[in-house]
Amino acid sequence: MSGRKIYEGKQGDVLVQLYGSEAIDPEFYIDGVHGILNTGSSVKLNLYTLAVDSTADVQRREVACRLAMSTPQFVRLVDMLNAYVQQLRQQAVQAQQVEGAQSAVANAASDGRGPDGGPRPA
Repeated sequence: MSGRKIYEGKQGDVLVQLYGSEAIDPEFYIDGVHGILNTGSSVKLNLYTLAVDSTADVQRREVACRLAMSTPQFVRLVDMLNAYVQQLRQQAVQAQQVEGAQSAVANAASDGRGPDGGPRPA
């Protein structure tokens, strides 16, 4: 396959080389997944976008893309997405902890306490 190399790296014992086309790789905005069909050996996902004439009462979905892959590849995709969601959750918890600590310091400073909540040193 000709094209531009996007990535090269080891995944376990396998050297993975990812190539894109010489032109622009297709990119689709997706509003959701409408359905999943499992035939046993393969999985198909219908990805949709909402039509501009959709309303609060009528949601018109237009198929933007249909992904078809082997069932083992689908399982790998789900595992990868689950790991990514876990990272996002950890980042959100860390951000809340930092925000809470900053808020506590700001509150302590505004009422005359020190950063540890005790009296401010003279």
